[in-house]
Amino acid sequence: LLLEELRRRREEGSLTRTGLEQELALATGRLQAIPREMDRLVEGYTKGLIPDDRMRSRMSTLVQERERLVERARDLERQLQRLQAAEGIEEHVLAFVEKLRDKIDSLDGAGRRRVLELVLEDVICHSDHVIVRTVIPPPEREPSGQLCAPPREGDTGGEVPGGSPPRPFRDSS
Repeated sequence: LLLEELRRRREEGSLTRTGLEQELALATGRLQAIPREMDRLVEGYTKGLIPDDRMRSRMSTLVQERERLVERARDLERQLQRLQAAEGIEEHVLAFVEKLRDKIDSLDGAGRRRVLELVLEDVICHSDHVIVRTVIPPPEREPSGQLCAPPREGDTGGEVPGGSPPRPFRDSS
């Protein structure tokens, strides 16, 4: 399931990738149009066609829009880079699963339980969904056989600040 989701997100033509690329293209196009719009505004002002208050208001709006679009374009580019990075993660997860699959049959019940305890980080149950967090060993630590969870910014170990339950990931695309 995880591998399918990773593949789906990074595929050319996927709703996630396509949506990000389309939004980035729109933001980039608008960023290219704003300077021309500013030039036309200044030209209209110098010809006396646009009053001072309207000129200031519109120019301020364009500057703010440009700043928001620049930040959004950077964010979209970062998201697209993360999708591409998912390819390496996918290969690592697949290698780990294959390694585990090869050895799981030779384990007794206690050994299987230990593997589950090592790989399972957290399970959060809610009335309408369950969140299961797993740990995949990072490539550089894999030979030692140690499993570790990557640090998560703001992770409170299942406790939710403010008392509201966490929501499951739902891809809106």
